[in-house]
Amino acid sequence: MAALMVLSVACTKDNDVCTKMNDPAFKAYCLERFDTNGDGKILKDEAEQVMEIDVPSMGISSLKGIERFTNLLELDCSSNNIKSLDVSNNLKLIRLDCRDNPVEVIYIKRGQTIPELIKKNFVPKRRLHATVYDYYSREYQESSAHEPRNSFQFKAEFNVENPPESVTWESNVPGFQPVTSQVLGTTAELNYENVSEIGELEAGKLYKMFAKAPDGTVSNCVRFGIFGKNPLIYFEKPEIPYTEVPDEKVVFSVFFYPGEGESGTPSIKTIGEGCNRSFNSGVKIQEDEPIRWNKTGVKKVVVLFEKNGKYTLDTLHVNIVEGLPEIKILD
Repeated sequence: MAALMVLSVACTKDNDVCTKMNDPAFKAYCLERFDTNGDGKILKDEAEQVMEIDVPSMGISSLKGIERFTNLLELDCSSNNIKSLDVSNNLKLIRLDCRDNPVEVIYIKRGQTIPELIKKNFVPKRRLHATVYDYYSREYQESSAHEPRNSFQFKAEFNVENPPESVTWESNVPGFQPVTSQVLGTTAELNYENVSEIGELEAGKLYKMFAKAPDGTVSNCVRFGIFGKNPLIYFEKPEIPYTEVPDEKVVFSVFFYPGEGESGTPSIKTIGEGCNRSFNSGVKIQEDEPIRWNKTGVKKVVVLFEKNGKYTLDTLHVNIVEGLPEIKILD
């Protein structure tokens, strides 16, 4: 009888997930929600029923024991004090939100993928991204002997394996009518031989163009404008602050063709400490400028265009945050 009692206690202890936990807040959360029979333990069969754990802003410093929840699909442990996170045994995990933690390393198993992994203030890459191409400025730069064409091409590109068959373009240009473009491969294009075909563009004003997929997925807004009949400036990034990490390059483009005998110059200014570039004017007809900040904080790239006493302004906001945690693979 004594031998049977010892064996029974040993098995119970081994099955109790709580014995693996060293953080009291995480342990209390799990006992409150997953101890279905009320015996003060979380046994193997109880742990296997858990598919979602939400523990944001609870002062947790360790999620040790999480490896026993083998059917876990979603884990939100954001805004805690976790420095190391091992989810290499949570092979069914499809969503992990661990932003706003001092996480230095995340352990996963070789071949394991987590489709939605939100690390710190990391913003996952859009599945649909839009760009604009300005042949007027591009051809003028390539050969001044060419007669520049006053045309625009907008391009939408998916970063998924099975994109939809089409996208719909929308814009706030007065008179613009939504246009549907077929997706060829992963890309859809919208071409205009003359910017006047887009709608009633007012010189010196910036407008927006974006693409929308049938499931409601929306691309970033491309902001563009003209001065007279000539392309002016655009940013492909959102107007609202978006997140980058130190030393990640930010590329912006300024297109400008003043026309024969005319003048007017865009000027560019970066605002925020730690930028690798220092310039305020002297922009070429077309210039792609990679810039980087090595210090955190909210930064700005400001483009100001002046012509005949009329000004147009556009601003790109960038939120530079600390580096992302390292991903280590366990065999």
